[in-house]
Formats: sequence, structure tokens, C-alpha cells
Amino acid sequence: VQHADIRLFVKHCGAWQGISAKNAGPDGTYQWDWVLLHRGWKILAIDPETGENRSVQFRPLRHGQRLNIDVVLLGRATLRGRTFGDDGYTPLGGTQIRVTSLTDYSTYGATSDEDGNFVIQGIPVGNIIIEAVHTPSNSRVTLSEILPVAGETVERDMVLLPVEIQEIIATYGNITGHV
Repeated sequence: VQHADIRLFVKHCGAWQGISAKNAGPDGTYQWDWVLLHRGWKILAIDPETGENRSVQFRPLRHGQRLNIDVVLLGRATLRGRTFGDDGYTPLGGTQIRVTSLTDYSTYGATSDEDGNFVIQGIPVGNIIIEAVHTPSNSRVTLSEILPVAGETVERDMVLLPVEIQEIIATYGNITGHV
């Protein structure tokens, strides 16, 4: 990314502290010399046009060690759709939708409107798991999808199925002993 904002942090006393910031060159390259050994370090790269960012942690272990640390900014896409009851026709407003990216395991969420519509933006491209739950009707669905291209919108309507309510009986006992 041309002229990306690159920031260097060091972990000190359990917290990240900013050490330096610079802009990447026209070809996206950056460099720092003389980082201390045996400390936790983090590089944060920010795309100046989109605000997209990603960090990479590292730890130099040897004197004179040269590390080539490429920071990959993930392409993002949008998931849009509707939620329906088990008849496949009745919209389910108030459905809670959670999307988990299998690219970086980040999670995103939304609640469907009264017509069952939802939109979730900024999900990393790649495979995702979609979970939808509608509490008033005690229905749910879990499915997988792929977001193939950055900047695109994938449409996915979902039919939620009722879940049986099972009674759970907890039994318990005692544990005793000596040390």
C-alpha cells in the first residue's frame, strides 16, 4: 500500500507503547534499524485511503537478525440478506445474526429489521460461519458461506428452524480428600 501509515510499538510492563511512526514508500516498503532483542514488538499498518489496518507481533532473538515482516491487509466484503420462519415466507424481525470469519476469526453481528433484512459490512473475504437466532420463535440456523472478492456484496437469505426445548436435570455429588 503506497504511503501506508506504519507504527512501531514495544511491549513494556504489559502494555503496548508507541515508539515510532513513518510512512511506507511508494512501493509499500518500510524499515527500522536497531530494535532491541528479547522484547515483544508490534507493527501496525494503516491504509491512508480506507483506514483498514492490521498489526503483526514479532520478537527478534539474535544480534544482527534481519526480519522481513510483510503486513497483509485483508480485503473486506458485505453480507446482506433476509431471515424467514420455517415456512420460508414469514420474515423474522429481530433475528440476531453473528458472522465468524474463518480468515482471522473475527466476529461481526447485526439484528434484522421488522422485514427480516440485515446488512453486515467489513467482513474479511474468505470462508465465514453464519449463525442466526430468533428468540421469540425459538428458532435458529447455522450455515457456511464464502465471501470471494473484496468490495462485493454477497446475498444470503436464511430460513430459521424451530429448536426443541429440552429439560436439563443437573445431578451433583461431593469430592473430598487430603493433601
